[in-house]
Amino acid sequence: MKQKILFVDDQPLILQGLQRMLRRERSDWDMVFVSDGKTALEEMRKTQFDVIVSDMRMPGMNGPELLLKVMEEHPEVVRIVLSGEAEQNMIFESIGSIHQYLSKPCSPEDLKRAIGRSSSLSRLFLDGSLKKVLGSMSQLPVIPTVYLELTKKLDTLDVEIEELGRIVSKDVGMTANLLKLVNSAFFTSSATIVTPTEVISHLGIEMTQALVLALDVFNKYDPSALGLFSLSRLWRHSMKVGQIAKAIAARETDNQNTLDECFIAGLLHDVGKILLAVNFPGKYDRVIQLQKERNIPVTVAEQEVFGACHATVGGYLLGLWGLPVAVVEAISDHHFPKYGEGDAFSPLTAVHVANAFCSSDDNSLNVQSANEIDEDYLKALGLNERLDVWKRELKVIH
Repeated sequence: MKQKILFVDDQPLILQGLQRMLRRERSDWDMVFVSDGKTALEEMRKTQFDVIVSDMRMPGMNGPELLLKVMEEHPEVVRIVLSGEAEQNMIFESIGSIHQYLSKPCSPEDLKRAIGRSSSLSRLFLDGSLKKVLGSMSQLPVIPTVYLELTKKLDTLDVEIEELGRIVSKDVGMTANLLKLVNSAFFTSSATIVTPTEVISHLGIEMTQALVLALDVFNKYDPSALGLFSLSRLWRHSMKVGQIAKAIAARETDNQNTLDECFIAGLLHDVGKILLAVNFPGKYDRVIQLQKERNIPVTVAEQEVFGACHATVGGYLLGLWGLPVAVVEAISDHHFPKYGEGDAFSPLTAVHVANAFCSSDDNSLNVQSANEIDEDYLKALGLNERLDVWKRELKVIH
């Protein structure tokens, strides 16, 4: 089925350029091009679009106003903005209504990649139950401004770590949490780290971005409003899974990007639980009760209560935010890795095994009782014999 894409820009030459640039995509996309927000909303009331790509500065109804209305009337539509450097403040003011942003000038490859990413997420909707759950949520965590500004700055050439450190330091609470975390047992260092610049130098840019994202998501909600759900327990579990996933990966590859993606995916693998618990605390209490009463996996209880599980919910949201495909796949499929598309070791492999190793209530490493591992999946990858190696070596480093 073709994706339906709506492009909005008040400059006719821009729209004409987009039409020419995307002519080859007509076999996969049905595209509509309009010049103002009012017409865009009229089109969306007549046709079910999958993606809207909007300019920011437009007369009458600007980009933020348009995307806010789209979010309210059509929450299932992926919302992408095209922005110039001068529009940065406007982006930050409207960040809650944006899924992805693209900087002007935007290359055809970047635009196709952003839209294509939304297409790759469509398999998570299955029978539409996930779309129904997401559409009824009153609170979706928005991309943190620090994370967005870091990402935007990385699009420029020859960015200095000191400049990235200044961006992080704009959020005092974020800075304090990063310093506390990086000086903890999770990130051992021979010297105490005291500035955001030192944090980035020690962790690397991608790891710092991931922690900024995770800390914001975990810290923005009131734990007392979440019923039986424990944010602090989930944070400890998520940190442990990220750490173990990276340790597993280090025994299979020396590729630093893969190691970082394994940690990031492990850290964020259960973010869907937060989404469900924040928006439906009473229902999530029922999930916890069902899990205990019937001794069933949390995914089974969630499916019974919501018609969708936390893995697909979290994977879909983080896919919209533009996280790497390998990270999104690890999050969405970590309970059912056979649905992944790879045929070799990947972050999905590492997170699936690490989550099983850390499945006990106290978040300790328990490799002997890791009965949630899909050994058929490992065998298909030729990795079944590596499981004993991971068990043995991880017990040593624990």
